Amino acid sequence: MKHLDQYSVSFTGLSLGRHAFTFEVDHSFFACFEHSEITEGKLTIGVELEKSSAMLEFFFHIEGTVKVPCDVCTEDFDLAVEGDEKLIVKFGEEEYDNTDDIVILAPGEHEINLAQQIYEFINLAIPARRVHPEGECDPEMLARIEKYRVKNDEDDSDPRWDMLKNIKLN
Repeated sequence: MKHLDQYSVSFTGLSLGRHAFTFEVDHSFFACFEHSEITEGKLTIGVELEKSSAMLEFFFHIEGTVKVPCDVCTEDFDLAVEGDEKLIVKFGEEEYDNTDDIVILAPGEHEINLAQQIYEFINLAIPARRVHPEGECDPEMLARIEKYRVKNDEDDSDPRWDMLKNIKLN
């Protein structure tokens, strides 16, 4: 996991105010996460840190591509992803269940590793339905799908339900 050390931000020596960081993500990043659905990608993560005396606010801008299987033809393709996320870091000793957008660090901490948050934010930026752009699906697979597709014929209607087709809704 030494590779993930490059995604750490040391905030102790930074002055109050805004600071910008840029991280590059590729296949070696995804290899650090066991059972990752994404194995390849090339993304740029822009991180803006707003440091105040009480907390840190991180603003993430994710942009790039990830290789995912198409939901229609199952062939891998490069999917463009883009997203913006926010993370708040507070300092304290109390027991607190970390939420998705708030992390509590001990007062003595001097840096935070953002790798896990970056990984999760990339996954959030991926749409639920992943399909090739129009016309780029594997034609051989599309032909196989069409061959086994169940076709609904109007002639196969159930007469018990035919009367419901005539109901008009206001």
